[in-house]
Amino acid sequence: KSQSTMGIRDALLNMVYRDGMPLESIGYNYGWVHSLTEVASALTDLGVNFFEDRRFQKLIEWNLDVVIAGEFVPPLGDSGNMFAGVRPLSPTVARLALPHWPDARIARVARENVGASRDLFEEPIDETLARIPDQEMEPVGVKPFLFPAYGLAYLQNGNESNRTAGALFYGNYPGHRHYDQLNMLLFSHGNALLTDIGYPEQTDAFNHKLFAFFTNTVAHNTVVVNARRQGRGPGKLYAYQPAGFAQIVDASADAYLPKVTLYRRANMLVEVTPTDSYVFDVFYVRGGEQHDYMALGPPSQTSASPALGPVQAKGTLAGEEVPLQHFYDDEKFAAKPLGTMSYGGYQGSGFQYLFNVRRTNWEDRAVFEWRLKEPEPDDTKYPWEGRGLRAHLVGNGEELIAADAKPQKYKSLPETIQFMMRRRTGEDLASNFVTVYEPYRDHTFVKRVSAVSLEPDDGQAVAVRIELADGDAHYVFHSLAPEQTYELDGRVQVTGHAACVVVDGNGEPKKAMLLNGTELAIGDFALRSGGMCKTKIASVDYEKGIIEVADPVLRKHSCVGQVAIVAPDTFHDSVTMAGVIDETHFSIGDEDLRVAGGPVSDIEPDNNRIVTCVSTPHVQDGMSVLNSLHEVQGRRVGGKPVTLDREGRPALKLDDFPAAAGSEQRRFTIVMAAPGDTILIPSLAIVERN
Repeated sequence: KSQSTMGIRDALLNMVYRDGMPLESIGYNYGWVHSLTEVASALTDLGVNFFEDRRFQKLIEWNLDVVIAGEFVPPLGDSGNMFAGVRPLSPTVARLALPHWPDARIARVARENVGASRDLFEEPIDETLARIPDQEMEPVGVKPFLFPAYGLAYLQNGNESNRTAGALFYGNYPGHRHYDQLNMLLFSHGNALLTDIGYPEQTDAFNHKLFAFFTNTVAHNTVVVNARRQGRGPGKLYAYQPAGFAQIVDASADAYLPKVTLYRRANMLVEVTPTDSYVFDVFYVRGGEQHDYMALGPPSQTSASPALGPVQAKGTLAGEEVPLQHFYDDEKFAAKPLGTMSYGGYQGSGFQYLFNVRRTNWEDRAVFEWRLKEPEPDDTKYPWEGRGLRAHLVGNGEELIAADAKPQKYKSLPETIQFMMRRRTGEDLASNFVTVYEPYRDHTFVKRVSAVSLEPDDGQAVAVRIELADGDAHYVFHSLAPEQTYELDGRVQVTGHAACVVVDGNGEPKKAMLLNGTELAIGDFALRSGGMCKTKIASVDYEKGIIEVADPVLRKHSCVGQVAIVAPDTFHDSVTMAGVIDETHFSIGDEDLRVAGGPVSDIEPDNNRIVTCVSTPHVQDGMSVLNSLHEVQGRRVGGKPVTLDREGRPALKLDDFPAAAGSEQRRFTIVMAAPGDTILIPSLAIVERN
């Protein structure tokens, strides 16, 4: 009810994430943009201009920013299909917005089709376009990008000859979602190489495949624990580093609490040449008895080294005695014929939908390969000749499994799709899945990937040595304990969160990157930095977008463009440091810190509770509540909307929320960064030898 009684301005604040994304899957979020733009355009005739509202502008801009590798959109949740085709900003939306918001990027879209869906009674926009210079701009979707509230991070590099990009989803949007937290996607050489099935073929409750496979964890590039579907919980970002030759994202999700105490993934995209890059992927899982690392590739012929065994004679991945689509792990659903009941409560594995199972055991290292195959005449066309993806696996005590599944029943999709799985079993498992993904065209460029010794070998860090065909070697490192010093391969010392060092054929360093660390050393070479600094937010100027920290820890050369983590005890969020003003002040540009807000109808002083008509779905405990003067009134507690911990202040009263100047309405705002919040300032050091 509270959602239906909100006006547009409050709906923007509460139902749209602060980065501009609405609260559904990408495919459904497009509908928000078109509908709200039409309403906003009509309201301008009444003197109400939502196009001046920065949150509304971001609601339109995300359509451009969500493009990845210049030509794809991640098919997350109920969106798209495995080919991740782009759905750019509608020229109709651009045409409606442009007269009220003369933005150069929006103008470029409008010029693509000036007459798109033009209403007979609307004014033409030719004069508006004439006033906006038709300037040359960078292509859409070719740079790293972070949606911090939606929980979607892009790493990107390359050029017009080939762009390589990775996406990591760690968010928790509620609408049209799948059970896919820490889902990783990879794009290169004109293809979605690690992909997602996307929108199911049928979405009613009686569709067994919808709940058991399409939306289930097994169908996504993440880890299935104990042969069960994920739950859903808040995601946390630990690092996002989009600069230089080695970019990083590191995040976790509470997807399997309480059984699994750590569910965390880090990706590092490393550029080898302007057209060749690889992704170093590490997935940490703590708890449970079975861990299944899933990866869905493009339509391919698959192979492995060591070689996979013969195709399992009968049954499915669930077992030789489990036929296709049989609900072996839930008797309630197995007891009736398929399609005769609602399957919404199924939380099993979905393994019964994977067939053509092949297996092999391996030690130390293995390679799995998807080599793209020619599309069938009715299939979606994609560039395939000479293109593929190799997954270099590092580990011990694992089983490597290949299996097929059937995608949606559309003529444009292939008959089967190809999965790779890494399986570990045991009591109270602690898994560190390490994979190096190598996209290639015509030739591969990675010669060998191997684990390196770590001292101490405490399970809190991973490292590999990547030998390249050109004679160079890369040492790549990630740690859960950045304050601990590790020795790699008896010759590299690292104290930090993540690192990459490139050495030539003589073992001499050519370039290096150290994130949130104090030292990276090899031989006579040493790269030093200040390490991540933990401090407090001293003040926030919400009007100017300036945050003051309590300690003098900011450095212009290493902080600008980096992402600081806001990390009180109860939630994680992040802000991008757009500029460093001095040692204690940085700018966040136009980043919006507001998570929720609305009118104060009344106060319940006994409970320190605000009575309001708005819904606040994005608020987490510990976020600060402000009045119209931007004064902190306490922190939200107890999961109740909107109950405050007054932190020693007197009981809440109506006068704590005075109306802003020029208004008669008492209002509150909830923000994700406020005085007293812990904030982690990253450090980054990069060096490249000429």
